Amino acid sequence: MPSGANSLQLHMKYAPVNRGSIRYGASRSHGHHTSPKTWSQETGIDLDRLLHDERKYITRMRRRTRRDIDVKPRIQRVYETIIALQMEGVTPSSHKVALRRNIPRSTVMGDVHRLADMGLLVNARTRRGGFLTTGRTPEWSDLD
Repeated sequence: MPSGANSLQLHMKYAPVNRGSIRYGASRSHGHHTSPKTWSQETGIDLDRLLHDERKYITRMRRRTRRDIDVKPRIQRVYETIIALQMEGVTPSSHKVALRRNIPRSTVMGDVHRLADMGLLVNARTRRGGFLTTGRTPEWSDLD
């Protein structure tokens, strides 16, 4: 049984002889099979108006950065990851937080030191290192 590639090669080989035998696009695009109404008329949605109304959102999504996706500050996400690790019974370390958050360990260490300066974390004093929460309620609005 011939393969599809072989069929296409034979078709291309004899196409110059059989002019007009190669058709591009869907079969519905040929002839009178197309609908006289446009998509906007059939659905009742004005696409131009919709695009104009959502222009700012579309532009932001085209040029989006991690800040557009994550509305929380990075330091807050690091703190929440430390709490999650602690709840799992694991001593949270900067290495484990960096692996879970997929950010560099040096960045996590900077955030951990900032959190320790804010009084939210203390050194776990274990051989493997790590940090524990102090139980204070953080005020994330003070970060800016």
